[in-house]
Amino acid sequence: MSVSSSEGGASGPQRPAAASEAELADVRFRKIMAHIKVMDEKLQILINIQQSRESREDVEDVLPAPTQYLSALGGHSLGNTVRRIFRQLGTNSVWSYYSLKGRKGKKAFADIPLCSVVIKACLTSYTKAKMSEVEDEISEAIKHAPKRKGGSKYKESEPKRRQQCSAQVIRF
Repeated sequence: MSVSSSEGGASGPQRPAAASEAELADVRFRKIMAHIKVMDEKLQILINIQQSRESREDVEDVLPAPTQYLSALGGHSLGNTVRRIFRQLGTNSVWSYYSLKGRKGKKAFADIPLCSVVIKACLTSYTKAKMSEVEDEISEAIKHAPKRKGGSKYKESEPKRRQQCSAQVIRF
């Protein structure tokens, strides 16, 4: 009887202890998972910061000394220099998707690393120019890009359309 009473006595107190140990393990597991989630969020923030730094460095990798190259394009005025730089960097079709500050549903050119390279190139060519003047010229160049040839809102002049239509009629 002593054996059965010791087994009965041992199994009785162990069940609540086992249940409480399972509950404690569950609580610990949830705390660990919450801690891991917080660590993952912080890690993602660090990764994003690192990637943004790397993307700025990527401009230098693709085009060695981009500021020197772009400033060498020159121009007779600051506005002309900016337009020349933009012609080298992309088409009017590309610039149609941008505005300097990202208004009217467009992407912000000021947010991409290339903007700082363009500004530095212009300030290198025009030492007396102010950064705000360069930004104004960039804004103007981007603003008019959709209306230029290759842009999303480009329309040919009336005489050119007539010449093309008559040329097509003659071919038939």
